[in-house]
Amino acid sequence: MMKSDEAKTIEQLSKRSDHSVKLITIAFAMGGAIMDIVCSNLTDGATSGLWGFWIPFCFITIPPIHFLCRRIERLETRIEELSQV
Repeated sequence: MMKSDEAKTIEQLSKRSDHSVKLITIAFAMGGAIMDIVCSNLTDGATSGLWGFWIPFCFITIPPIHFLCRRIERLETRIEELSQV
């Protein structure tokens, strides 16, 4: 049976270590903030202020997404084990 794209994504995200999740979160948070600051400096010189929301947003969403993907993988494994009994 072929896995759906959603199942492949959940599997891929669940395989990442806690350390890599931290690094990915920091990279997204800093990358978005730097991009906002640089782009605003190229245009009119005033930042949009969205980076102030972007950084907490990254830390509130990315780690829980990875946690939930790991949880889904464990539950699916458990369901398969129970269905074989």
